[in-house]
Amino acid sequence: MPFIINRRRIITILAIIIGVAVIGLVLFSFRSTLVTWLTGNGTSETGALNTKPIAAALNEAQQQKVAEVTSVASTIYNNGGDVKGAVVAYDNYIKSSNDGVVVESLLFSKGLLLLNASKYDEALDVGMTLESSAPSDRSAMLIGEASAQLGDKNKAIEYYKLAIERAKKDLTAPPSDAEAEAAAAQKLDNNYTQVTPSSNTLDGYEQRLGELQK
Repeated sequence: MPFIINRRRIITILAIIIGVAVIGLVLFSFRSTLVTWLTGNGTSETGALNTKPIAAALNEAQQQKVAEVTSVASTIYNNGGDVKGAVVAYDNYIKSSNDGVVVESLLFSKGLLLLNASKYDEALDVGMTLESSAPSDRSAMLIGEASAQLGDKNKAIEYYKLAIERAKKDLTAPPSDAEAEAAAAQKLDNNYTQVTPSSNTLDGYEQRLGELQK
């Protein structure tokens, strides 16, 4: 029997968790051209995930690209609930990109869309892909939430505990070279968006884990 909770409560908790992620729905004047490119034929079928851990921050260009692609996918999904079309939009860019940081952020955004669309098996696959290429609190959260919705409560608890463990480690660890560089750049022009967990993210994980353990 699947583990069922209030859908509105899931969405509220996920909103807390992804509050620091870059998934803004930014509509640009050239959106129609971007939609055609992302959803059209002829896109490269090759494109490898970055095997390095996700960076501590997105620079301005990376942030803009994530926002563009997410905006297109979200628009497709919101206009008639076209989940398949939204996934194609994500996948077409992911396959053609060699920017591992952007790809990892887009995979996370794709996983959240699949969760909200109740495509839990597919969301779980995305989480496992991220977990194998760039394990983080975000990949663990995707696996945990998808597992909860598929009725695997033990696995859900295991991965939410892992998400909490990783988030706490990231919050207390000394800044990496990438984090130090991002912090310095942020002081100068504020063009970096942090994607490491915040205390609000950790609170969201802990709240969700508490619900699963009841």
